[in-house]
Amino acid sequence: MLKTGDIITVAGGHGGNVGARGLGYKEEELTEKLAIRLTTMLAENGYKAYNVTPSGNLSVGQNLKFEVENANKYNAKLHVCFHFNAFNGQAHGTETYILAKGGQAEKFAIEVNNALVDFGYYNRGVKTKSFYVLKNTVNPAILVEICFIDNEYDMAI
Repeated sequence: MLKTGDIITVAGGHGGNVGARGLGYKEEELTEKLAIRLTTMLAENGYKAYNVTPSGNLSVGQNLKFEVENANKYNAKLHVCFHFNAFNGQAHGTETYILAKGGQAEKFAIEVNNALVDFGYYNRGVKTKSFYVLKNTVNPAILVEICFIDNEYDMAI
């Protein structure tokens, strides 16, 4: 679905804001590192990758607006936003969100979600949700909840 030279925008969820906590981890730190690493890996493999993770002292609304406005500057084939879930230490698995079924975003979401399941995460599936990033990004966008930050098994993977 993606080919060398395609543009991909990447954002670590909660950049500059407090996200989920668990097992000594901070979501915003993990997602920021992941966005940097993924952008670098994509670029090294021939994609045009742009990290649009917000940083600094922004409100949640400013953070989301920054991510979307910067993702929308590029004619990206895909926008990927990463997060980590938290619940009760027992919930586990990976899930990927899209705005609506039936489009390119769903195809990307299935592919990404299945790749994470291949690592050993429980498959919580591809789901629809009207998240700000998904509603306002002009190109196909997915929001990936990689795993539960408060689950030891998930974080060990």
